Amino acid sequence: MPWNTTVCVRGHDFLCDDDGKLVYENRYVIWGRLAWGRMKELEVYEDTHKANQLDAYLAEHRPELVTPEPARPDRSPRRRGARAADSIAPRRRATGRG
Repeated sequence: MPWNTTVCVRGHDFLCDDDGKLVYENRYVIWGRLAWGRMKELEVYEDTHKANQLDAYLAEHRPELVTPEPARPDRSPRRRGARAADSIAPRRRATGRG
């Protein structure tokens, strides 16, 4: 039914070094719910320890492939009298109508 579609993808991901040695292997499941072709829910299941180990491997052996961590947002308190809405971008409220 186009107003209530469930999607599930199961996969296997791996990476070999230049010599053909397996340096990363992981399985994953992606589950989602769509309504009228728009993603409403998404969940990804994978072994995050293996993903972290891959990050460490890449940082040591292929640093040009590693993306630097984004800067943390300023944690200073809001100025007096500022409303929360002044400090965030407007968002559309999700409705059940798609």
